[in-house]
Amino acid sequence: MPGNLCSTDAIHVATAIRLQTDVLIAYDFELVTAATEAGLSVLSPGEAQ
Repeated sequence: MPGNLCSTDAIHVATAIRLQTDVLIAYDFELVTAATEAGLSVLSPGEAQ
């Protein structure tokens, strides 16, 4: 898994991968970056579309 994630963020990314989610919603920059690098689609509330 890319980056230096805290354990809870790593669990979120791993779970999203395992469940084959359509989209991961997150605010945290490191989590968003790691999820994107892992090939997940990510949305951040408040971010311009």
